[in-house]
Order: sequence, then structure tokens, then C-alpha cells
Amino acid sequence: MATNLDYQKDAFKKLTSDIDKYKYLEKLRNVLRDIQKLSWRITQFDKKFSLENTDKQHYEELLDAYLEFGLEIDDLALWVREDEMRKNNL
Repeated sequence: MATNLDYQKDAFKKLTSDIDKYKYLEKLRNVLRDIQKLSWRITQFDKKFSLENTDKQHYEELLDAYLEFGLEIDDLALWVREDEMRKNNL
């Protein structure tokens, strides 16, 4: 059974020009950097506004912040899914 990793490798192998391969690697690296930045921001936010030390009256504000982080995760996941679909149609 082929895994996502197998599909990604096959898609990369189908690229013929060095420029396309470079662009593919650059996009992947940029997504990983975006994930790293988001992770850092979540960690910093949690240090400053930890759930354990937050008054109950501020729970809704925390919820809003967490949902915003969730939307960013969804955006990154959507990009990855769309990119996989494009590559599988090569």
C-alpha cells in the first residue's frame, strides 16, 4: 500500500526540470517553516496566557485565540492537500 510519502516522492520524480524541482522543495520548506513559526507562536502565547493561570472570565478570549491558531493550521493543511492533488495529476 502506497503512503503519502510514496506519492510525494513519485510526484517529485515526475518533475523534469531542475527549476521545477527547486520550486517544489522551496514550497515544502516554506510550509515547514510556517508550521515551525506557528508552533513557536502557540508556545509563546501559552507561556503568556496559560489556561491553568487564566481567570474563568477570560476563557472566551482564550477560545477565540485558540480557534485563530486552528484556522492557521487548517490553512496549512489545505495547502498541503491541494498541492498533493496537483502533484497527483501530473
